[in-house]
Amino acid sequence: MKKSKKFIKAAAISLFLCLILCFVASCGRVQSSQVELPIAEYQGEGIPTSFYHLLLSRTKGTLARNHYDVKSEGFWSATVEGSEQTYEEYFNEITLESCKNYLCALAFFDAEGLSLPASVTAAIEEEIEFYISLGYVGGGSVDKFNEVLAPYGFDAEDLKEAYEIEAKYEYLLAYLYGADASLIADNVKEDFYRENYYRFKQIILPNFYYEFELDDFGDEIYFDEESGRRLYDDESGTVMYDGDGNYVKDENGDVIYFDASGNILYDKVNGKRSVVLDENGEAQKYFYTERELEERA
Repeated sequence: MKKSKKFIKAAAISLFLCLILCFVASCGRVQSSQVELPIAEYQGEGIPTSFYHLLLSRTKGTLARNHYDVKSEGFWSATVEGSEQTYEEYFNEITLESCKNYLCALAFFDAEGLSLPASVTAAIEEEIEFYISLGYVGGGSVDKFNEVLAPYGFDAEDLKEAYEIEAKYEYLLAYLYGADASLIADNVKEDFYRENYYRFKQIILPNFYYEFELDDFGDEIYFDEESGRRLYDDESGTVMYDGDGNYVKDENGDVIYFDASGNILYDKVNGKRSVVLDENGEAQKYFYTERELEERA
């Protein structure tokens, strides 16, 4: 179902207002080892504490994979570069902000009368059952799986609920804007780009140049790629005659064509120049000086 520009803007405004109003409780300092989340509710929807735990656990996992010492209290109490916040405060804040987004999405999801397709919920259940079945995770036992999850602040049912929240969020985005933003009108995208981005073209100039083979008059020679012979412009040029009244030819016996000033006229459209080779038989590069580069830029 294609949404009009007016509908899309209304949806965006509603989401924004929801974002401001929905997260109603306050929260004190949150310890990295034990997180306490205030109740987050809006229009009958809520974000459970376990969902916050899941998001924070993922954050810790990402930091650990990037070699941050998340088990150290010193890491969490350290100050973020360029900020007065500690890492503990910073990551708690952005995780809480994520919860706001999800809560607003849930409220909007209900307001639009949406529901997850059966295939989505079935896929979620299958994924959790797969984790339970793994020998090194659940070993086929829900209780054992819950023991694995317990240190992270949730269990199998909480995980299922969290996956459903995330699925509703993604479903809502696709419903409003299209899976690939195809439902957003081009003029809306252009307005967004104009208000938020600068566009520019990047010009890349090489810092070197090649020298090409020259004739006796210092002009670059153009060759036929297949035969390797010099290629002359026989359409625009004129011939010359030697003292015996014969056409002037090159060393290969090909007739040379000249322009009105008597310069050799090469076929630059169909011909190719040949670079000067170095002693190793490779194209010789000549590098511009800094001043030459500045002049070219």
